[in-house]
Amino acid sequence: MPNSTRVVIIGGGIIGTTVACFLAREGLKVLLVERDAIAGGTTAKNTGVLSLCSRPADHRAALALFGRTLYEALRPGLAEDFMFDRRGSMVVLSPDTAATMEYLEDTQRGMRALGAEVEILEAKEVKRRAPALGIEVLGALLDPSGTLVDAVAIARAMAADALSRGAELREFEPVRAILTRGGRVAGVRTDKGEIEADTVILAAGIWSPFVVRDLGIQVPIVPRRGQFLITEETGAVSRHLIQSASYVLDKTAGERKDEEAMPRFRFSFTLQQHGPGHCVLGSTREFAGYDERLTEEGRKAILEAARRWFPEVSKLRIDREVAGLRPWMPDHHPVVGPSGQVEGLWYATGHEGDGINLAPVTGWVIAALMAGRPAEIPDVDPSLLLPDRLGL
Repeated sequence: MPNSTRVVIIGGGIIGTTVACFLAREGLKVLLVERDAIAGGTTAKNTGVLSLCSRPADHRAALALFGRTLYEALRPGLAEDFMFDRRGSMVVLSPDTAATMEYLEDTQRGMRALGAEVEILEAKEVKRRAPALGIEVLGALLDPSGTLVDAVAIARAMAADALSRGAELREFEPVRAILTRGGRVAGVRTDKGEIEADTVILAAGIWSPFVVRDLGIQVPIVPRRGQFLITEETGAVSRHLIQSASYVLDKTAGERKDEEAMPRFRFSFTLQQHGPGHCVLGSTREFAGYDERLTEEGRKAILEAARRWFPEVSKLRIDREVAGLRPWMPDHHPVVGPSGQVEGLWYATGHEGDGINLAPVTGWVIAALMAGRPAEIPDVDPSLLLPDRLGL
């Protein structure tokens, strides 16, 4: 087969490009193959937030903390910079949520045990920091490190760094199959031919199950749709990013005994303001197959919540409507590391809505394991990420 290369990465979103960056820095010969344009899929359809408090105060928060540390270490050495707007985020407790002040206090203790400087705000202080807030609140949990980013810019910066170190990139070239010979990876077949490789890394997000289907492997990724609306520009609405406390509860629905395993439609209010400038209002979590259309149900849920939470914002013109599909895993953990079934096959997929937070962690883990180094992450058992847990 022509075009011999050492590592082929399938998928050019924020995960695939960041893995390419880390591996190119290890001196490996890397070819990144993307079915569309770089960062043109799920990566382009997100609210762009790095936040600790949008997840439970356990290993998931520890992973996000480590991801932020890696971003801060990477940025100075990249030829192309990206926005890193540290605005702080508030998880706001309203009377109509299932969460309680005890829940916020427990989360605060857990976050502080991990080294995060989070604090509880009383209702009066919440209103002072978000003067346009229209609902009554019981309090909030403030994460001062909450950051707005541009995921597309991050992916492009990572790709550019990899290219500067000798990596290759092919866009608009879908991978149709992973090739094997003698029980190990031999390369991939794309619409344009076959590419030989010693190692193939699957970073194809929601499309990952289709790529390995012919190998008899079933990756349990399910698309989970998220819808949000973007308003016209306006004056300052809130000093911080806003998340309803129910957002965290909904994010892990299926883990708690009082929840259905896969509810079709969930909504929790969030607001991020880029600026002052436009406001991003969200967001839904839905199991709707591979349907990327924005729905009237989603639009109605977002606008009705906006009228309650931020009445003046709800009067703004909606400039853009977005719906994106995230690769959801039943155990809420991505799959990162080498396959136990096919030698030379690696996984970097299944991050759902945490791709931005965990992209550098994913790149770091894969680079360490490929180099024979231990993938040690503070307060995290890395086996939680490995494919072996699922028999992959």
